[in-house]
Amino acid sequence: MTDTPDSPTQDLLGPTDWATLKVHLDRGALLWVAPSLPLKEVVDRIAADDVAQVTTWLREKKLLKPGPELIEVWNKTPARSFNAAIVQPYVLMQEFLN
Repeated sequence: MTDTPDSPTQDLLGPTDWATLKVHLDRGALLWVAPSLPLKEVVDRIAADDVAQVTTWLREKKLLKPGPELIEVWNKTPARSFNAAIVQPYVLMQEFLN
């Protein structure tokens, strides 16, 4: 996919830690992706401005801004690994499951 000046930048970051992601939470740009969704599909749908699908995921709470409960867990266990991707202006995160 070729980015045009009007298209969002996409970048799959791969494994990262909570400290790296927390910076994006602090600026209001972090979105949590449910483990049941393929991260790449979410990235592609947001980049394509697929409002209907993104709205469905938001309504189903499969895509959301992390709330206090999740943030508390991640703050207590900062060594957890996450997969992350950037779709400007957002950073998407998905926790690796054991």
